[in-house]
Amino acid sequence: MSRNFFIVLSLAILLSLVAGSPVAAQSDDELDPLVVTMRPFLSFAPFMIADAEDYFIEQGLDVEFVSMEGSAALTPLLLGEVDVAAGALSFGHLNAIARGGNLRVVADKGNLASEGCAATALLIRSDLMADGELVDPEALRGGAVSIEFDESEGFYIEPFLAELGLGIEDLVVEDLPPPTMAEASPTTR
Repeated sequence: MSRNFFIVLSLAILLSLVAGSPVAAQSDDELDPLVVTMRPFLSFAPFMIADAEDYFIEQGLDVEFVSMEGSAALTPLLLGEVDVAAGALSFGHLNAIARGGNLRVVADKGNLASEGCAATALLIRSDLMADGELVDPEALRGGAVSIEFDESEGFYIEPFLAELGLGIEDLVVEDLPPPTMAEASPTTR
């Protein structure tokens, strides 16, 4: 997909959260402040591109990016300390909405589609694949994995494993923050 598509998508997400109609470019004193969570993933690149190209300023927005992991943004979002939390929809978000929390889900930044390109993938160390250690699903039994159970991916892991004839109890679940998952020790299996 083109760079412009991602920039337009990013702007649509942010603008849909700002009250009122679209705003013409304004001076720095008249910009509407907007606090947006940021995570260290490539899917957030359109936000950085839009910021670098001053697209937010052109829309009358003074965007401040803050780093927050996963569902950690939920409380600041409910308290109004954060305006936009881009990321996976969690059970905490759904629970907050069910209890009357002032949250809106406005766009799909990634999905778990049964066909096509999904926003989430199962990553396996290349040495395990090269050595032929993971030739069948049974080889996953006893293996160490990192799963964000507070995110929607946690909901999908059980049915996925069931299709392979496994359950979550057949794996060793490690709690790794997303930025460190790629750096997981090659000695950990």
